[in-house]
Amino acid sequence: MAGLRVTTRVILHMDMDAFFAAVEQRDFPELRGQPVLVGGGRGGEGKRGVVTTASYEARVFGCKSAMPMAQARRLCPQAIVRPVRMGVYAEISDQVMKVLEEISPVVQPVSIDEAFVDVTPVLHLNGKGDEDPFAIGMRIGREIKQRVRERTQLAASIGVAGNKSLAKLASDFGKPDGLHLIRPEDAMETLGPMQVGALYTLGPKAAAKLGAFGVRTIADLRGFGKDALCRNFGESGEWWWELAHGRDDRMVEAADEHDRKSIGKERTFSDDIGDAVKLRAILLGEVEDVMRTARQKGMKPKRITVKLRLSDFRTFTRSLTREKPTDVTAEVWADALGLLNGFLGEKKGRLRLIGVSVSNFDEPEQQELFAPPAAVAEVRGRKVDAAADAVVKKFGRGAIRRGGGM
Repeated sequence: MAGLRVTTRVILHMDMDAFFAAVEQRDFPELRGQPVLVGGGRGGEGKRGVVTTASYEARVFGCKSAMPMAQARRLCPQAIVRPVRMGVYAEISDQVMKVLEEISPVVQPVSIDEAFVDVTPVLHLNGKGDEDPFAIGMRIGREIKQRVRERTQLAASIGVAGNKSLAKLASDFGKPDGLHLIRPEDAMETLGPMQVGALYTLGPKAAAKLGAFGVRTIADLRGFGKDALCRNFGESGEWWWELAHGRDDRMVEAADEHDRKSIGKERTFSDDIGDAVKLRAILLGEVEDVMRTARQKGMKPKRITVKLRLSDFRTFTRSLTREKPTDVTAEVWADALGLLNGFLGEKKGRLRLIGVSVSNFDEPEQQELFAPPAAVAEVRGRKVDAAADAVVKKFGRGAIRRGGGM
């Protein structure tokens, strides 16, 4: 496209609006217009569960994600609680990500309902003559919103800007169902009155510390000065200084089909658990379910992550990456158990939640004609998995559980 500077970057950030709750309202028409809370414990009604997503109707009452379900129900007693249906959400997420991949080859999924898209490589396919690249970006944003709604009957908000941090901020403007542009020349004025917590990676503790210095808005942060920021916050301070001036040189990193997928399961307890034996048994059950799903999809993970939440809501993750991918439950269980035991050795207290996920999948390996025989333990593990999968297929997932020692 003649006249377009090759240095111009146009980045979109797409965020599905109240995604889980919106899916529930789509699939169950009686929920439309009603306050909906997705989450809770087992079955969605657990008093000790956590809100995963609150519909916009529930947010009016102060309900929000990561809030204890009991607190949310006190704020909004009339709210309808729905259990998480992760399989359904994952299928819809795949549909949405395919829309983005139809638009540009440079798509970076951030979560199940959020992604960055660099449309710079396709501006010439969507514009005419010397047209403003950001006007083209807005037109592409409208096209994405239309395709997402046609295929999923759901709304997406999109921000358009010259970098990732501004695009993410732009997507928050006009929610739900928003489409907003922050031009580079407007960044300073737009950011100035915003609270410092709007900056990427600037969390509540840092915001409170800045507040003690009288720094509450991004304009205040600029006045605080780069030297003072670096002195008090190190490299993070320098990073926030750049963001406060609308600068962000991070690239949109395209993820392939396997990299962006993960399979996981977690459980919030009705009562906090401090018994290590019980925790190991629960984790084993989760590993079995996760690995059964992985085998059904023909996927072998290399990365194993264990998620743990203490009774005071502090949440931790422990991860490791295997040298070789595997679909053998016993091998993943050994890794997950090591992560859990390491955590229990570091932290004291009862757990409110435990979960496990696997990711970083490799394509199934082609069997070599003269490959060395598999180790005895691996062969035994595959036989055990095959037998367990057959029992579960015939009698259901509650029909069999392995001992904690495997």
